[in-house]
Amino acid sequence: MEIKIRAIRTKEQYQEYLSKVDHLMEMDPEPNSQAGELLETLAILIEDYESRLGYDIPAVNDPIIIIRKRI
Repeated sequence: MEIKIRAIRTKEQYQEYLSKVDHLMEMDPEPNSQAGELLETLAILIEDYESRLGYDIPAVNDPIIIIRKRI
């Protein structure tokens, strides 16, 4: 699977990477394989994009804090 990797800048690119991650997860590649490395890289890029847009949820046990963060 060959794909041009770059930082996620658009919602369309984000959706494309999510789709590729779903496909790769179904394949269940070995971590050190080319597909495994691609999966890891895409996951890092997706996590970064979600963090920049405020998608990250704090790791707390108080649901009120989580709801306030999302609003």
